[in-house]
Amino acid sequence: GLGGNANCLMIATLKTDSRNDWQQNIATMRYVSLARRVRNFPCCNDDATRALFKRLRSRLIHLKDQRESLSDHLKDVPAFGDVEAGANYAAKLHQMERLLLEEKERSADVLEECHALQSRLNDSAERDK
Repeated sequence: GLGGNANCLMIATLKTDSRNDWQQNIATMRYVSLARRVRNFPCCNDDATRALFKRLRSRLIHLKDQRESLSDHLKDVPAFGDVEAGANYAAKLHQMERLLLEEKERSADVLEECHALQSRLNDSAERDK
């Protein structure tokens, strides 16, 4: 049908080679005359559906990135039932826990030293008054 939100172009053809087709030509002219009165109002179809597609496409890309990142993290995890790989993974885990505890101890020592220096600074400031 005619109408809607798009531009429309109509081309009508008439037969001129035969005298018997004059009724067909008149019907074509009447239809073109009626169709000429139809007014279309073109507009962009940027509606909620298009916005939803954009959001879903963005979410899909984000999920693919997450999947790739997760697969990178899981490549070192041993398969279920692989005893040797499981033992290696557990050893790495224990080593990381040990390093974490050492780092916590170092940070506690630094914090204690920082408090001691702050205390000395405050004492020095009070003596200078």
